Amino acid sequence: MKLSVKMHPAGWIFFALMLAFTPAALVVATLAALLLHEGGHLLVMALCGAKECTVEITPFGGMADVSGYETLPPWKKVVCALAGPALSLLGAVPLFMGWIQDGFFRCFFVCNLSMALINLLPVFPLDGARILVAASEKLGLERLVCRITQGAAYLFALFLFVLGITGVFHGRVNLSLFLLPPYLCYTAYQSALYTRIRGVGYRLFLQDEKRGEIRPLKAFVSFGRPGKLAIMRHLQNVGRNTSAILYICDADTGTVTEILTTKQICHNLISE
Repeated sequence: MKLSVKMHPAGWIFFALMLAFTPAALVVATLAALLLHEGGHLLVMALCGAKECTVEITPFGGMADVSGYETLPPWKKVVCALAGPALSLLGAVPLFMGWIQDGFFRCFFVCNLSMALINLLPVFPLDGARILVAASEKLGLERLVCRITQGAAYLFALFLFVLGITGVFHGRVNLSLFLLPPYLCYTAYQSALYTRIRGVGYRLFLQDEKRGEIRPLKAFVSFGRPGKLAIMRHLQNVGRNTSAILYICDADTGTVTEILTTKQICHNLISE
């Protein structure tokens, strides 16, 4: 598998604050637990046939963008999402068994336990939300579940902010409780939107267009190349037995500069 790793700017800020206000052993333990968690995801994705993956380190862990993820059956998506928390729980076993008492290794195993439990929360961009969305595909409810888990993320962000305010009144200031909520809202929106966009593109891509078949056509016109969000909003209600075509026109002259068929539109939606 071709793998690339990058750090989100919010990730740099988060770990810089940790270095400033927490022991270095805890920072190293957190990074080690994060690598173990993401390693679980990557291992299962590789076994499922993924050829290329980009991991972005954020305050909530790593966010993996896997080429061809949409082509996986729902059960494989569930397994991929569960792999990270499962390996984190496995890494916390020595703590459960009482083998680790204190020091760096205790921090490492506590971080593993925390990472496993937090990532199972049903809020985007965490693994719990991805498990629910993947499991709902068979029922055709992924769009609804996306919106529910996105809303749950906003409520969780509000809870963290209120927790931070409460701490201030009790003389305990935790900056992460003020920095994480807006970032969580942003990533929840982006993750849910990205999932819906790729989902619409892949659904259209799977349409069986037989040679010589005549089917209804839904045409769209855009003056200038539209963004993925605009395409998704117009195409998400296209019927399963309906083809789509997009005319891209020059905004000044009105002449048609490009015509995109259903397959070409899908490639635009699911490509990076």
